[in-house]
Amino acid sequence: MTPKEKTDYRRMIAERDFKWLAGRVEGRRFMRRLLQECGVYSPTFSQDHGIMSFQEGKRALGLWILEQFENEKELYIQLLTDKQDDT
Repeated sequence: MTPKEKTDYRRMIAERDFKWLAGRVEGRRFMRRLLQECGVYSPTFSQDHGIMSFQEGKRALGLWILEQFENEKELYIQLLTDKQDDT
């Protein structure tokens, strides 16, 4: 297997895993909690640079998770519209 084939295979597996997780109510509920914990929808400003850096690091992870929905718009809409009794 060539390096490009390995990369393509890993990408395909990651996309399939994401669809599997986001395709289930439990997976979307977990993702909502994770996004909330990452502070994606909250400001990260702080007078303390260390705290702000830490919060931006968490937020970067949350933004990466949101990027995974780029090709899965329907699943993102489901994530936003599921009944949210997990809050």
